[in-house]
Amino acid sequence: TVLGVQGTWQYMSANALRHPSKRIIVQDDMESLFHLLLYKAIRYLPHNCSEVGRFVEKYFDGYEE
Repeated sequence: TVLGVQGTWQYMSANALRHPSKRIIVQDDMESLFHLLLYKAIRYLPHNCSEVGRFVEKYFDGYEE
């Protein structure tokens, strides 16, 4: 872990990723829950996204400053 931060980085809040030494607050947990629900929804629920793999890769693994 980096400075005691644990978790799957793809689901972590932007604030937690930018400031790993700051304490995790409720808003960070809510953002993480959103990312997790989005991932599960796009993977397992009916939708109209024609390129699921590309979306998942771009959303969860694509990072640009």
